[in-house]
Amino acid sequence: MKTIYHFGSLAGWPYTLAKGFRDKGYDSINVLPSNNDAGGVTKSRKDKKSNRQLPYDKVIYNINDSKIKKLLKSFLFVFEVMKKGSVIHYHGGSILPRDLDTYVFKLFKIPMVKSWGGGDARIISEAANLNPYFYRYEEPLKDKRIRAMLKRLSENGVKIATDPEMATYSRPYFEEIYTFRAPMSFDTIKCIYPDVNNKKPVFLHIPTHQFVKGTVHIKNAFTKLEKEGLEFEFKFLEPNLTQEQVRDEISKCDVYVDELRVGSYGVTAMEALASGKPTMTFIREDLVDKFPSELPFVNTNPDTIYNNLKDLIINPDKRYEIGKKSREYVENYHDVDVVVDDMIKLYRELGAKI
Repeated sequence: MKTIYHFGSLAGWPYTLAKGFRDKGYDSINVLPSNNDAGGVTKSRKDKKSNRQLPYDKVIYNINDSKIKKLLKSFLFVFEVMKKGSVIHYHGGSILPRDLDTYVFKLFKIPMVKSWGGGDARIISEAANLNPYFYRYEEPLKDKRIRAMLKRLSENGVKIATDPEMATYSRPYFEEIYTFRAPMSFDTIKCIYPDVNNKKPVFLHIPTHQFVKGTVHIKNAFTKLEKEGLEFEFKFLEPNLTQEQVRDEISKCDVYVDELRVGSYGVTAMEALASGKPTMTFIREDLVDKFPSELPFVNTNPDTIYNNLKDLIINPDKRYEIGKKSREYVENYHDVDVVVDDMIKLYRELGAKI
C-alpha cells in the first residue's frame, strides 16, 4: 500500500487528517518541514519556544540545520514521496523553494492537492475591496508573488481544495476549486453548552494578533456594557497557550469572541463551535451563502460588536440554542470521518491508487 502524504502543520489539522486516514486502514503520514512548525524554536527568536505543541508524525529537518542540509533533506523527502506516495496533500506551503517539488511530482504523475490556511493565497488588494474591515494596506509586490504562485501551481497540475474565502483568489487560475473543511476530532474537545441559569456569562477572547482580530473594538464594547451595569465576565488571555490549554479555556466559557476583521473563520473558531459555544466572528458578506446554510456563527464586525454582545448577555436561552447548533454544525461538516471520506473521493477522482 502506498502512502498518502499530508505536508504542513496548520493548527494541527493535517495530523488529524492523516490519523483519520490511518484509522480507516490507509497508510497516511503528516510531515512538517521542521520542528519549528510543531511548536519548536521560533524563526524570529531562536532562544524562544512556541507553545502550540502541535502533533505530527515526522519532520524533514531540524530548525538548527544549515541551509544546505535543510535543502538536501528536502530533496531526499521529495524522492521519498516519488517512491512511496500515492498522493501528496499540501496544507499551506510547498517542500522546495518556488514550488519546485510540484514540477517533479507532475513529471512522475503523483496527484497533488493544495489546501490553504490563514492568508496563504489571499490577494490583499482584492480582500480590501471585498471587506470594509480588512486590516492590511495594499502590498502590490506580495499580490504579484501570490498570483505568480497560483499560476505556477495551476500549470503544474496542482488541484485546490479550500474554503470559500481562499477560493475567491484561486478561482481565476484553476478550472475547478474543490471544497475542503478543516477536520475536527472530538476526542480532545469538551462539549459544555452554556448554562441558561448563569446570570453572569463568561466571554473569552484569545487573540493571536490583536490588531488583526479587532481586539480594541471588543474591549471598548465590553467597557461600555460594564458602565451600563450589565452582568458578565470578560476573560482576555494572551496567546501563549498550548492547543490543549486553549481548548480547556474555551470549554469553561459561555461565549467565545474570535475576531472582527478577517472575513472567514479558522480552526480556533471551529473548536469553539465543537465545544458547544456561541462563537462571534466576522464572515464576509459575499461569502455567507458559500457556506452551508446552518452556519451558526454570530456574524460580528466592529460596527455590530456592542449590540451582539449585549444580545448574548441578556439572552441566556439564545446562548444555549446557538451552542447546540454550533456543535451540530461541526459534527455534520467538520468531523474527521466526514472530511476523510470527502478526500478519498477527491484523491480517487484525481487518479490516486488508494
